[in-house]
Amino acid sequence: MPNHTVQDAQIFKERCEDSPGIVVLCQGDWRPTPERVRMFEEQNYYVLTAANGFQDIVDWLAQARCMGAMFAHPATVSLARQQYPDKVIERFEGVGARFLRTLSQELPFGLHNAGYPFTGTVPSPLKTVDVVSAFSPVALKRGALLLESLLASDATAYLFAQSMGGKPELLDALFEIVRKAGKSIEYFHYPFDSYALMRIDGRIVIDGRPIGANNSLVSAYLARARLLVHTSTTEGISNSVMEALLNDVPVLLCEDIRGPLQNLSLELSDCITRCAPNTQALVKNIHQLLASPRVHGSVRASFSKVINPFEINRHVVRGTQQWFARNGLPWKGHCLGLLGGVQSKIDLANVSAEESYRGHLHIYPSAAESLQNATFQLQIAEAIGAQSHAASLRAEMQYIQDGMAVPALEAKAFQAQSIHAVLTTIAADHDLRHVFVAGAANPFLPLLASMLEKNQNRPQLHVMESANKPHALALQHYAHSEFVHCHHASTVPLEAFPTALEVSEFYASSAGKLKDYPLGTVLQWLAEDIADINAATFEKHGIQSLMERLDIDNFDVALIDGREFTGFAEFQKLYGCKFFLLACTTTFKNHQSMQQLVQDPNYQLVFADANVCNGFAFFAKR
Repeated sequence: MPNHTVQDAQIFKERCEDSPGIVVLCQGDWRPTPERVRMFEEQNYYVLTAANGFQDIVDWLAQARCMGAMFAHPATVSLARQQYPDKVIERFEGVGARFLRTLSQELPFGLHNAGYPFTGTVPSPLKTVDVVSAFSPVALKRGALLLESLLASDATAYLFAQSMGGKPELLDALFEIVRKAGKSIEYFHYPFDSYALMRIDGRIVIDGRPIGANNSLVSAYLARARLLVHTSTTEGISNSVMEALLNDVPVLLCEDIRGPLQNLSLELSDCITRCAPNTQALVKNIHQLLASPRVHGSVRASFSKVINPFEINRHVVRGTQQWFARNGLPWKGHCLGLLGGVQSKIDLANVSAEESYRGHLHIYPSAAESLQNATFQLQIAEAIGAQSHAASLRAEMQYIQDGMAVPALEAKAFQAQSIHAVLTTIAADHDLRHVFVAGAANPFLPLLASMLEKNQNRPQLHVMESANKPHALALQHYAHSEFVHCHHASTVPLEAFPTALEVSEFYASSAGKLKDYPLGTVLQWLAEDIADINAATFEKHGIQSLMERLDIDNFDVALIDGREFTGFAEFQKLYGCKFFLLACTTTFKNHQSMQQLVQDPNYQLVFADANVCNGFAFFAKR
């Protein structure tokens, strides 16, 4: 993991040169790999983990560099305290990354929002919007169900949009929902920021900003809401749910919610209502909850009895101070950094309160998606004649291109955002000599081959496949080709395969396509792949042997779509090529390769589509 990851993180500047820092790993998907442990040792950071999803992550507790953990489930806390009594262990609810940040900024937030901090209970007469929620296009969040229910309920609503505009197809799906409901969309801007808003049916506002970058707005609207609706199927204690309860706002969940929110809803049945995950049930409950407001202060009081976030925060800080003292380490302030999560791109030490309010950097994981979102916003600004907003967005797009190293020329070349456009541009490169494909069954291989054939430089295409049937089909298909070479070999040796433990850890921490299958089935695939390679008589060091025969240091292009469990090992052998094409970036195959390239200063992400080939990405060498 490169050092700039730490520099990217939100670092509280109270730390001194001789005082170790504390990094809060807030996503639950950070594993104590040797590289991460070594990074923290080099940077003199200790780790405080916070994992509050459907399943608590306990991997870090045994590490010497870990000083404690915050968990979601009381049973996990109890067990962890028994096994590691010297470490700071507490329930996580209410102490999320955004909450810590919001606490630190409460004064400017309160001043910005007419004097009402988010921790203040707004009087009922000042409640000005029926429903606040987050519209997310991902299936897990069920944004479509939320929007359909609100359109049918006649309630006013303010929705914070996640990735709105970042993916055109998701935006099209939103428009289709509105069209089917017989409603209309209009665009407008608030005068205090450059991001576009959409108003549906004149009463439902969708905030198009990157969610999480403007926390004071979330808090301000929650304070003035009568109800928070949360349609997610599974997640930890949402920051918005926690802030709603602190703001004396009741919460409506779907009854199939899993994880800590399910437990919390049982503990707070007077504050949290659950109903069937369908439009009719949601509309009925929205009407009932809005018609019967709670006694002023009752929701917040009930929540504080079960979970007091401020006391949890104080407990963690005191426990941390005691742990430092017991281990003979200097303590010079509450030294926290947040690594992971949407706040990792906001550095409070280097921006003003207003910049922090508006959002300092895009939170999207790819430069291409950031540009898509900014382009979407710019189109709206120009359409409604908001020239000052359009100028601001043009400057932001330039900032993205400069700061995230996406040259304008390449962004334009791939504006079609299609695999066809990617392959066309690559195949037309006259400097290509050798193109390598791991896996003969990739659906884009025939298209790539046909395009390369038109290249006057006659690049050679090498297809390596270890499975008998796909290799035989490729051999037959390209039998008369002079430039396509089919190699029956294992790309990497058996020792490069992952262990069952590594696959199990990935399975537990990811939400990708592998979760469609039981873990036992996935591990059986791994065992079968290893058995196949072990029994085969062909070359077991395919990539290395081919490069030696060709007398090259690197291929010009590498498309990795071979066996599920060899993707990262293949990537390591192929690193250095001019272009990388990765399939299955959301599964074990290329997830780690994708993450490494995103952070690699030598490469830039030009195109990505999570809906193709279980995730498809194109990287170009700088």
